[in-house]
Amino acid sequence: QHWSAIMRDEDIAKLVNVCPTDKPGDLYQYVADIGTELCRVGDTQWSQIFYEHWEARIPRKVFKRSTMCDAYGITDHGIRRYSREEGHLNWVEDGTQKQQAVNELSAIIRQALDGALESSNDGKRYLQTLTEMASNYDKYVEWVTPSGFKAVNRYTVEEVDISKASFYRNNRLEVSVALDTDEINTAFAVQAIPPNFIHSIDAAHMMLVIGEMSLQGIKNYSFIHDSFGTSCNDVPVMRDIIVRKFYEIHLENQLEIFAKHVEGTLGFNPQVPLPKLGSLDYSSVLQSDYLFG
Repeated sequence: QHWSAIMRDEDIAKLVNVCPTDKPGDLYQYVADIGTELCRVGDTQWSQIFYEHWEARIPRKVFKRSTMCDAYGITDHGIRRYSREEGHLNWVEDGTQKQQAVNELSAIIRQALDGALESSNDGKRYLQTLTEMASNYDKYVEWVTPSGFKAVNRYTVEEVDISKASFYRNNRLEVSVALDTDEINTAFAVQAIPPNFIHSIDAAHMMLVIGEMSLQGIKNYSFIHDSFGTSCNDVPVMRDIIVRKFYEIHLENQLEIFAKHVEGTLGFNPQVPLPKLGSLDYSSVLQSDYLFG
Protein backbone atom coordinates (compact mmCIF):
# COMPACT_ATOMS: atom_id res chain seq x y z
CA GLN A 1 0.00 0.00 0.00
CA HIS A 2 2.75 2.47 0.91
CA TRP A 3 4.67 1.78 -2.30
CA SER A 4 1.61 2.20 -4.51
CA ALA A 5 0.96 5.56 -2.87
CA ILE A 6 4.61 6.66 -3.06
CA MET A 7 4.93 5.67 -6.71
CA ARG A 8 1.37 6.77 -7.62
CA ASP A 9 0.93 3.35 -9.24
CA GLU A 10 -2.75 3.10 -10.17
CA ASP A 11 -2.65 -0.59 -11.12
CA ILE A 12 -1.05 -1.73 -7.87
CA ALA A 13 -3.18 0.74 -5.88
CA LYS A 14 -6.30 -1.10 -7.09
CA LEU A 15 -4.83 -4.47 -6.15
CA VAL A 16 -3.97 -3.33 -2.60
CA ASN A 17 -7.17 -1.30 -2.08
CA VAL A 18 -5.53 2.11 -1.94
CA CYS A 19 -8.01 3.52 -4.47
CA PRO A 20 -11.76 2.81 -4.72
CA THR A 21 -12.84 -0.51 -6.25
CA ASP A 22 -16.14 -2.40 -6.43
CA LYS A 23 -14.63 -5.35 -4.57
CA PRO A 24 -11.42 -5.90 -2.58
CA GLY A 25 -8.29 -6.21 -4.67
CA ASP A 26 -6.07 -9.26 -4.38
CA LEU A 27 -2.39 -8.66 -5.11
CA TYR A 28 -1.50 -12.19 -4.02
CA GLN A 29 -3.74 -13.78 -6.65
CA TYR A 30 -2.45 -11.35 -9.26
CA VAL A 31 1.14 -12.44 -8.61
CA ALA A 32 0.07 -16.09 -8.54
CA ASP A 33 -1.59 -15.72 -11.95
CA ILE A 34 1.63 -14.25 -13.36
CA GLY A 35 3.56 -17.16 -11.89
CA THR A 36 1.15 -19.65 -13.39
CA GLU A 37 1.55 -18.07 -16.81
CA LEU A 38 5.34 -18.18 -16.46
CA CYS A 39 5.07 -21.92 -15.82
CA ARG A 40 2.70 -22.42 -18.73
CA VAL A 41 5.08 -20.85 -21.25
CA GLY A 42 8.28 -21.94 -19.47
CA ASP A 43 10.68 -24.28 -21.22
CA THR A 44 12.19 -25.91 -18.13
CA GLN A 45 11.20 -29.32 -16.83
CA TRP A 46 10.16 -27.96 -13.44
CA SER A 47 7.95 -25.28 -14.99
CA GLN A 48 5.92 -27.98 -16.67
CA ILE A 49 5.91 -30.15 -13.53
CA PHE A 50 4.56 -27.25 -11.43
CA TYR A 51 1.96 -26.39 -14.04
CA GLU A 52 0.70 -29.96 -14.22
CA HIS A 53 0.89 -30.71 -10.50
CA TRP A 54 -1.20 -27.68 -9.59
CA GLU A 55 -3.57 -28.28 -12.51
CA ALA A 56 -2.81 -25.08 -14.44
CA ARG A 57 -3.42 -22.76 -11.46
CA ILE A 58 -0.64 -22.41 -8.91
CA PRO A 59 -2.24 -21.71 -5.51
CA ARG A 60 -2.29 -18.17 -4.18
CA LYS A 61 -0.69 -19.35 -0.92
CA VAL A 62 2.50 -20.36 -2.77
CA PHE A 63 3.16 -16.69 -3.56
CA LYS A 64 1.53 -14.98 -0.58
CA ARG A 65 4.35 -14.75 1.96
CA SER A 66 6.98 -13.64 -0.55
CA THR A 67 4.58 -11.07 -1.98
CA MET A 68 3.78 -9.81 1.51
CA CYS A 69 7.49 -9.36 2.24
CA ASP A 70 8.39 -7.85 -1.14
CA ALA A 71 7.67 -4.32 0.07
CA TYR A 72 10.46 -4.81 2.59
CA GLY A 73 13.00 -5.98 0.02
CA ILE A 74 12.82 -9.77 0.34
CA THR A 75 15.98 -11.52 -0.87
CA ASP A 76 16.22 -14.59 -3.09
CA HIS A 77 17.44 -16.50 -0.04
CA GLY A 78 14.30 -15.46 1.82
CA ILE A 79 12.05 -16.68 -1.00
CA ARG A 80 13.82 -20.06 -1.00
CA ARG A 81 13.49 -20.32 2.77
CA TYR A 82 9.76 -19.62 2.69
CA SER A 83 9.28 -22.12 -0.13
CA ARG A 84 10.89 -24.80 2.04
CA GLU A 85 9.33 -23.83 5.38
CA GLU A 86 5.75 -23.59 4.14
CA GLY A 87 5.76 -27.07 2.68
CA HIS A 88 4.53 -26.17 -0.80
CA LEU A 89 6.85 -28.79 -2.27
CA ASN A 90 6.36 -31.63 0.21
CA TRP A 91 4.96 -33.67 -2.66
CA VAL A 92 8.51 -33.88 -4.06
CA GLU A 93 9.89 -36.84 -2.12
CA ASP A 94 13.48 -37.16 -3.33
CA GLY A 95 15.77 -34.84 -1.33
CA THR A 96 17.97 -33.81 -4.24
CA GLN A 97 15.00 -33.18 -6.48
CA LYS A 98 13.26 -31.21 -3.73
CA GLN A 99 16.19 -28.79 -3.51
CA GLN A 100 16.07 -28.35 -7.28
CA ALA A 101 12.32 -27.77 -7.05
CA VAL A 102 12.81 -25.15 -4.30
CA ASN A 103 15.34 -23.29 -6.45
CA GLU A 104 13.13 -23.43 -9.56
CA LEU A 105 9.95 -22.39 -7.74
CA SER A 106 11.77 -19.55 -5.99
CA ALA A 107 13.07 -18.27 -9.33
CA ILE A 108 9.51 -18.26 -10.69
CA ILE A 109 8.24 -16.41 -7.62
CA ARG A 110 11.01 -13.81 -8.01
CA GLN A 111 10.24 -13.36 -11.70
CA ALA A 112 6.52 -12.98 -10.96
CA LEU A 113 7.20 -10.40 -8.25
CA ASP A 114 9.53 -8.39 -10.48
CA GLY A 115 6.95 -8.39 -13.25
CA ALA A 116 4.07 -7.37 -11.01
CA LEU A 117 5.81 -4.80 -8.81
CA GLU A 118 8.05 -2.91 -11.19
CA SER A 119 7.33 0.56 -9.85
CA SER A 120 7.95 -0.34 -6.21
CA ASN A 121 11.24 -1.95 -7.26
CA ASP A 122 12.20 1.34 -8.90
CA GLY A 123 11.53 3.04 -5.57
CA LYS A 124 13.68 0.54 -3.69
CA ARG A 125 16.55 0.98 -6.13
CA TYR A 126 16.29 4.76 -5.64
CA LEU A 127 16.69 4.34 -1.88
CA GLN A 128 19.60 1.97 -2.38
CA THR A 129 21.37 4.30 -4.81
CA LEU A 130 21.24 7.17 -2.33
CA THR A 131 22.34 4.90 0.52
CA GLU A 132 25.32 3.60 -1.43
CA MET A 133 26.30 7.14 -2.38
CA ALA A 134 26.18 8.23 1.26
CA SER A 135 28.26 5.20 2.28
CA ASN A 136 30.87 6.10 -0.31
CA TYR A 137 31.21 9.44 1.49
CA ASP A 138 31.44 7.62 4.85
CA LYS A 139 27.96 8.76 5.91
CA TYR A 140 24.90 6.97 7.26
CA VAL A 141 21.59 7.90 5.69
CA GLU A 142 19.18 9.53 8.12
CA TRP A 143 15.60 10.64 7.71
CA VAL A 144 12.71 11.91 9.81
CA THR A 145 9.48 9.96 9.54
CA PRO A 146 6.04 11.60 9.27
CA SER A 147 5.60 11.17 13.03
CA GLY A 148 8.80 13.13 13.72
CA PHE A 149 10.96 10.12 14.61
CA LYS A 150 14.57 10.27 13.43
CA ALA A 151 15.75 7.03 11.78
CA VAL A 152 19.41 6.20 11.15
CA ASN A 153 20.38 3.38 8.77
CA ARG A 154 23.59 2.48 10.62
CA TYR A 155 25.42 -0.71 9.66
CA THR A 156 29.09 -1.17 10.43
CA VAL A 157 31.77 -3.77 9.86
CA GLU A 158 32.25 -5.94 12.93
CA GLU A 159 35.53 -7.15 14.34
CA VAL A 160 35.56 -10.46 16.16
CA ASP A 161 37.55 -10.65 19.40
CA ILE A 162 38.31 -14.22 20.49
CA SER A 163 39.21 -15.03 24.07
CA LYS A 164 40.65 -18.44 24.89
CA ALA A 165 41.15 -20.10 28.26
CA SER A 166 42.70 -23.42 29.23
CA PHE A 167 41.53 -25.44 32.20
CA TYR A 168 42.41 -28.59 34.08
CA ARG A 169 42.94 -31.73 31.97
CA ASN A 170 43.23 -29.80 28.70
CA ASN A 171 39.68 -28.47 28.79
CA ARG A 172 39.42 -25.29 26.79
CA LEU A 173 36.94 -22.47 26.52
CA GLU A 174 36.71 -20.13 23.54
CA VAL A 175 34.45 -17.07 23.53
CA SER A 176 33.89 -14.89 20.46
CA VAL A 177 32.58 -11.33 20.84
CA ALA A 178 31.56 -9.13 17.90
CA LEU A 179 32.86 -5.60 18.36
CA ASP A 180 31.43 -2.58 16.61
CA THR A 181 33.65 -0.38 14.44
CA ASP A 182 33.23 2.95 12.69
CA GLU A 183 33.65 1.42 9.23
CA ILE A 184 30.37 1.43 7.30
CA ASN A 185 29.18 -1.92 5.98
CA THR A 186 27.93 -0.67 2.62
CA ALA A 187 26.47 -3.99 1.49
CA PHE A 188 24.37 -4.38 4.64
CA ALA A 189 23.28 -0.73 4.58
CA VAL A 190 22.14 -0.95 0.96
CA GLN A 191 20.30 -4.23 1.51
CA ALA A 192 18.57 -2.96 4.65
CA ILE A 193 17.32 0.43 3.49
CA PRO A 194 14.13 -0.70 1.66
CA PRO A 195 12.70 -2.62 4.65
CA ASN A 196 13.88 -0.03 7.16
CA PHE A 197 12.34 2.81 5.18
CA ILE A 198 8.94 1.14 4.75
CA HIS A 199 8.90 -0.09 8.36
CA SER A 200 9.51 3.49 9.45
CA ILE A 201 6.51 4.67 7.42
CA ASP A 202 4.40 1.84 8.88
CA ALA A 203 5.40 2.83 12.41
CA ALA A 204 4.80 6.53 11.77
CA HIS A 205 1.32 5.79 10.42
CA MET A 206 0.46 3.79 13.53
CA MET A 207 1.76 6.47 15.90
CA LEU A 208 -0.17 9.20 14.09
CA VAL A 209 -3.34 7.10 14.28
CA ILE A 210 -2.87 6.45 18.01
CA GLY A 211 -2.23 10.15 18.63
CA GLU A 212 -5.40 11.21 16.84
CA MET A 213 -7.48 8.50 18.52
CA SER A 214 -6.20 9.67 21.90
CA LEU A 215 -7.17 13.25 21.10
CA GLN A 216 -10.68 12.01 20.33
CA GLY A 217 -10.93 10.29 23.70
CA ILE A 218 -10.42 6.70 22.60
CA LYS A 219 -8.55 4.75 25.28
CA ASN A 220 -8.42 1.14 24.11
CA TYR A 221 -5.85 -0.01 21.55
CA SER A 222 -4.79 -3.38 20.12
CA PHE A 223 -2.08 -2.52 17.60
CA ILE A 224 0.65 -4.72 16.17
CA HIS A 225 2.67 -3.55 13.14
CA ASP A 226 -0.11 -2.89 10.58
CA SER A 227 -2.94 -4.51 12.55
CA PHE A 228 -5.28 -1.98 14.16
CA GLY A 229 -7.88 -2.74 16.81
CA THR A 230 -10.02 -1.01 19.41
CA SER A 231 -13.37 -1.39 21.17
CA CYS A 232 -16.24 -2.23 18.81
CA ASN A 233 -18.02 1.09 19.28
CA ASP A 234 -14.89 3.02 18.29
CA VAL A 235 -14.01 1.03 15.16
CA PRO A 236 -15.75 3.41 12.68
CA VAL A 237 -13.89 6.39 14.11
CA MET A 238 -10.61 4.48 14.12
CA ARG A 239 -11.07 3.43 10.50
CA ASP A 240 -11.69 7.03 9.39
CA ILE A 241 -8.54 8.13 11.21
CA ILE A 242 -6.49 5.31 9.64
CA VAL A 243 -7.54 6.33 6.13
CA ARG A 244 -7.06 10.05 6.73
CA LYS A 245 -3.58 9.65 8.24
CA PHE A 246 -2.49 7.35 5.41
CA TYR A 247 -3.68 9.99 2.95
CA GLU A 248 -1.86 12.80 4.77
CA ILE A 249 1.42 10.87 4.95
CA HIS A 250 1.65 10.50 1.18
CA LEU A 251 0.44 13.93 0.11
CA GLU A 252 4.12 14.81 -0.19
CA ASN A 253 6.28 12.19 -1.86
CA GLN A 254 8.24 10.31 0.78
CA LEU A 255 11.13 9.58 -1.62
CA GLU A 256 11.59 13.31 -2.20
CA ILE A 257 11.62 13.88 1.56
CA PHE A 258 14.19 11.09 1.97
CA ALA A 259 16.37 12.62 -0.75
CA LYS A 260 16.29 16.01 1.00
CA HIS A 261 17.54 14.39 4.22
CA VAL A 262 20.33 12.67 2.30
CA GLU A 263 21.25 16.00 0.72
CA GLY A 264 21.48 17.50 4.21
CA THR A 265 23.71 14.64 5.34
CA LEU A 266 26.03 14.90 2.34
CA GLY A 267 26.07 18.68 2.18
CA PHE A 268 25.29 18.71 -1.54
CA ASN A 269 22.53 17.64 -3.92
CA PRO A 270 23.24 14.04 -5.01
CA GLN A 271 21.27 14.71 -8.22
CA VAL A 272 19.78 11.22 -8.44
CA PRO A 273 16.62 11.51 -10.54
CA LEU A 274 13.38 10.49 -8.85
CA PRO A 275 11.82 7.36 -10.39
CA LYS A 276 8.99 7.96 -12.82
CA LEU A 277 5.67 8.20 -11.01
CA GLY A 278 2.35 6.82 -12.18
CA SER A 279 -0.98 8.54 -12.81
CA LEU A 280 -2.91 7.61 -9.66
CA ASP A 281 -5.46 10.26 -8.63
CA TYR A 282 -4.30 10.30 -5.05
CA SER A 283 -7.34 12.18 -3.73
CA SER A 284 -9.37 9.03 -4.45
CA VAL A 285 -7.70 7.32 -1.49
CA LEU A 286 -10.20 8.97 0.82
CA GLN A 287 -13.05 7.17 -0.98
CA SER A 288 -11.50 3.70 -0.74
CA ASP A 289 -13.81 1.33 1.12
CA TYR A 290 -11.21 -1.41 1.48
CA LEU A 291 -8.02 0.50 2.33
CA PHE A 292 -8.35 -0.95 5.83
CA GLY A 293 -10.94 -3.63 6.44
